[in-house]
Amino acid sequence: MGGTPGPHAVRLVLLRTLPVPVVAGLSTVVELAAVAVLLAWTVWYRRRVRAGAEAPREGSPGLGWDRVRAPPGAP
Repeated sequence: MGGTPGPHAVRLVLLRTLPVPVVAGLSTVVELAAVAVLLAWTVWYRRRVRAGAEAPREGSPGLGWDRVRAPPGAP
């Protein structure tokens, strides 16, 4: 059993408040919800990083890739 601490904490709270058979049924739902949240965050973050890489912010030094030149004699 691995994963993030969030779903485990939710299961512990559920175990304290609900009967065990109900928690057993909800365990899969909790795990899928955690995966969905992590997936949504990953998609959001990747879009944010890509947008930042394509258009540097005002006053930001950026990565400087626009100033990189090939060495003399390189194809």
